[in-house]
Amino acid sequence: MRSSNAEIADRLHVGITTVKTHITNLMTQTGATNQVAIRRAPSSHRRSPVAPR
Repeated sequence: MRSSNAEIADRLHVGITTVKTHITNLMTQTGATNQVAIRRAPSSHRRSPVAPR
């Protein structure tokens, strides 16, 4: 399921700009050209998810 940046920001209680910054950083680190490619990146580039509060 694909979430919009606004949905992600709302779920994580951060600003949309913060979400965009993190997505850009992930794309740079993984060499992805879009957000879908981030999800397909090898798991060695991913950190464990943070537990919800």
